[in-house]
Amino acid sequence: MDTQEFIVKPSEQQQVFNKNEQTNENQLLINKASLSLKTMFSISSSDIIDWNGIIPKSEEDVQFILNNIQQRIVFMDGKNQTTTFVSFQDSVGPLRNIKQMKLSRFVDLSKQYTLVCVEQNKYQLIKTDIQYCEFHIIGKDPIFSIGIVLNTLNKRFNNKSDRVVKLSSNDRKIFNEETKGNNTNTLFEDSDVIGCGYIPSQQIVFYTRNGNLINVIHTEYKMNCFAIELERYNTVNINTGNQPFVFDYIEFCNDFNTNTTFLKKTFTVNCELFIFEIKMSGITTLEQLKNKLLEIVINRINTSKQVNIKTDIFECEEMFWNEGLIDEDEINHIYDIKNRITFKEECECSTIFSVLKTNSQIEMNFITHQQQEDQIVSKEVNWSDFGEEEKPVILMYDDTIKEKEEFCCHLELNDAIDIGATYPNPRIITEDNTKKAYEWKGTYCSDGVSNCVIEINNKHFDYLFWEGVCLKKEEFKGKEVGITHENISNELEVLLKKLGMNAREINDFIVYWIAKLNKNYYKVTICDSSYDNEIAQLKISGFNQIHRIALKFEEVENINNLPTIDSVEERQRPTGKYVIEWGGIIA
Repeated sequence: MDTQEFIVKPSEQQQVFNKNEQTNENQLLINKASLSLKTMFSISSSDIIDWNGIIPKSEEDVQFILNNIQQRIVFMDGKNQTTTFVSFQDSVGPLRNIKQMKLSRFVDLSKQYTLVCVEQNKYQLIKTDIQYCEFHIIGKDPIFSIGIVLNTLNKRFNNKSDRVVKLSSNDRKIFNEETKGNNTNTLFEDSDVIGCGYIPSQQIVFYTRNGNLINVIHTEYKMNCFAIELERYNTVNINTGNQPFVFDYIEFCNDFNTNTTFLKKTFTVNCELFIFEIKMSGITTLEQLKNKLLEIVINRINTSKQVNIKTDIFECEEMFWNEGLIDEDEINHIYDIKNRITFKEECECSTIFSVLKTNSQIEMNFITHQQQEDQIVSKEVNWSDFGEEEKPVILMYDDTIKEKEEFCCHLELNDAIDIGATYPNPRIITEDNTKKAYEWKGTYCSDGVSNCVIEINNKHFDYLFWEGVCLKKEEFKGKEVGITHENISNELEVLLKKLGMNAREINDFIVYWIAKLNKNYYKVTICDSSYDNEIAQLKISGFNQIHRIALKFEEVENINNLPTIDSVEERQRPTGKYVIEWGGIIA
């Protein structure tokens, strides 16, 4: 007779008892581990620690978690730990512009758990290797750099180092192991909260500003120390998780943990011009995705070859291409296509997986060049819509009668200034982090008296307009004088006449600027030759005389110690064939 094995199943009541007993054991383990965590992080015994679904099943599990939890990122001020940096002040009180490098201790990149404060007296345990801290920067027009370096031997953020990633507020750039840096188009202000995070497993650095993700960067090397370099500030408070973060760090970590399949996520990006299928192979922001797609679109238009390409962050396959939208006009104006392909939603600072939680496609808008021109022509151009930073207007004069004369206007900008709105649109010659060059080509006619009428693409203009976006106001140097709001129109009229402008130009300047200059006192800087030779070089074929008037307006408490307009030497206005450019900047 065969031996049979009898299995006795526990009763339902016994199953419930066993489950409750196991739950109680787990809770005892959690309670014991929580006490250890409170001691480790100097947390009050009455504070609550949420284990966020992490359930240790044994003493070994508890010990594993305790051994693999990230310690707080620790910054040093000299030999002492600190969470606050206060600027040095002299006996009078103004801040000194002295660069000071503050480094954290080495962070342990192998740890897989972290404990962060989510609200007062409550903490949460998270399974993640993501290191993160926030800097609350207080001070008018702060100048700082925040990032990650290889080791504590770094005494300065050196742009030439291949072991440095930094966000610089002064020139609004992110340097990723390179010297030039990439523009962030972010203006940093007093009381901003800037976050810096590092994902060791992906070798990714990310930045946040006031709770919003602003950039994601891939690095070639693993970094070890967080760092902040301070030049102009009052106080910097550092939060390493002992207080609630402004950025939703927990959701970001949970997204990253639960959406690891996004690395292989396939979705479509579509607009009227194209439908691309994208297969992700890395983490990025939509803005970075857009920039990559623009390169692909421009190459597609230039070569007419179907898209099937692999980049460092995704694979892209063309599913549809609307050839009917690409005519000769579109090819000639491909340079401004980046302004005509936009997201339908304001989500450039989102990560790909946060957008694709509920969608499998990302929709974009595409505006043809002709549609863009029609929009501009269909409404009166209101120059006040172009911002308050700078409004250079380029006028051409020729004292001989000309019916149709060709010209080429070349504008080259350095890193102290960027280009904003333009009318008409120029052709982009080059755009990188140190130099931008643009070109208008067309014809002009002259009656020998008034400024020339310009013709570009069968449309007529009185002048060329370009908006300058000031990136480094301290680079705009020259003679300084004081003016008052009470007499601003009269004082500007006298000043502009001294600088060689005619009655119509003076009228246009004052009409444009008088409403913007509404403070009691201004220091006016009459930009010197460095503006023409270094900041914004202007050349126009056939015109050897270029007369440029660039004024920088800065609000001051009084003008007692500033020279008056009477001290300004008169500048001779050119005659014959020449160019006048006038503009201003509110610093």
